[in-house]
Order: sequence, then C-alpha cells, then structure tokens
Amino acid sequence: MGGRFRIAMTSVAQSEFERLLPHRPPMLMLTRLLAQEANFAHCISEIDARNPLVQDGIFPPAGGIELVAQTAGVLIGSLLPGSPTRQGVIVQIKTFRIEPVCIPVGAKLDIHARYVAGSPDAAIFEGEVVFGERCFFTGRLMIAFLDDS
Repeated sequence: MGGRFRIAMTSVAQSEFERLLPHRPPMLMLTRLLAQEANFAHCISEIDARNPLVQDGIFPPAGGIELVAQTAGVLIGSLLPGSPTRQGVIVQIKTFRIEPVCIPVGAKLDIHARYVAGSPDAAIFEGEVVFGERCFFTGRLMIAFLDDS
C-alpha cells in the first residue's frame, strides 16, 4: 500500500476532530488532518503518554487498527458536513499486516485511510500507519455505523 496515497490539501486542528468523531481525549488519538480527497484522508498522531494503549511508554503496533479506524471516521464525518457524528464499530479486520516496531511516547505517526466500498450502514476502508520510514500496519477494516435510536 505504501506510496499509493497522494498527500495534498489541508491542515485541521485537533479540536475539529471532536466535531467529526465521537472520541474524546485520551481516546482521541489523532492530532492533525493533513490531506483529504473524496475517498482518502491522511492524518497525524503524536503519541501522548495519556494514550490508553500506551504501556511502559510504548505504543503497540496493533494500535494501528484504531488509528486507521479514527482516520476513516474523520473521512466519513468530513464527507457529511452538518450531519450528526455517527458512532461506528470495527466489525472486521481483513488482510492485515503488523510489523514489530518500538513506538515511544512523543512519536509522530502518519495514517492513511481510503474508502473502498460501503453502504449507509457499513463501509470498508484500507489503510496504513507509518512511523518514520517504516510502515508497520496495513489492512482493511469494515466499520458498521450504529443506529442513533
């Protein structure tokens, strides 16, 4: 997946994520939105010591699953301006790869998510998470959107 994504456009403050996602700190792990196109988003996460996944000062590579899911949520939220934030759950993780890497508190991670297919009830995204020059997570996630009722 590496290298297929184009970096472009925009930078959004972290406070904007609270409008697009149901997450709040410390579970809100995204720091900035760097780029967005119709079916693609590129976010940054600077790993904070308060991050609930951090143990002994290290962020686990499997945390890439949540980072891609949050970036996908930002993409969906941005595409539906004015709509209420929709909660979603990861219902499937498919064709994924996780590489061992030591990610310390303070690390800056690049997250790319691309919409693949979906309906109003669920969507599939493919994504990757990169630390430095190393892509340590790639995969496809299916996210189901919860009904507000």
